[in-house]
Amino acid sequence: EGEMMVAINQVTAEFDVRMIQPFLLPNFTKYAKKIPISEKIHGSDDMKRKHIVRELAIDCGVPEVAAQKQKKALQYGSQIHKSLLKSRKTS
Repeated sequence: EGEMMVAINQVTAEFDVRMIQPFLLPNFTKYAKKIPISEKIHGSDDMKRKHIVRELAIDCGVPEVAAQKQKKALQYGSQIHKSLLKSRKTS
């Protein structure tokens, strides 16, 4: 994950876009590891996941339709992975 995030940051920097990844900050990951898995994932077929984060988002005013949207990796949802692949081919 860390290696992929570095690569994504390199691509976004080419477009003068700064990526902020609060869920990868050491203090947050340390805290998140203390939360029981049952609060995050509701079974082996749970494709939505991150339930506790979704609940917090709704509590903070994020529209429920956005907070409940099925998870998709940043690099795929934003199409950054295509730019990353192109930049690696030209390097």
